[in-house]
Amino acid sequence: MNNELPLGDNTFLELKLRFVSEDVAQYIAKSISVDDDGFIFTQVNGCELIATAKARTIGSLRHTLDDYLGALSVAESLMKKDTE
Repeated sequence: MNNELPLGDNTFLELKLRFVSEDVAQYIAKSISVDDDGFIFTQVNGCELIATAKARTIGSLRHTLDDYLGALSVAESLMKKDTE
């Protein structure tokens, strides 16, 4: 039996990250949005990257955000290499 607390159908979490420029936000979004796969949606508004995650359980939401933050870390490393 699954002991996770179920969430309502309209439950989502929005993560906003503000970068130094729109170019940086676009670079990061382009790098990570290929992994969105229906669980998270990435968009850019000016220098802000906005990620909206949907999930039916807290565990699933945590897993989605963990994967997304890992992808952000990889994108950050790639951007640093591209600018060296």
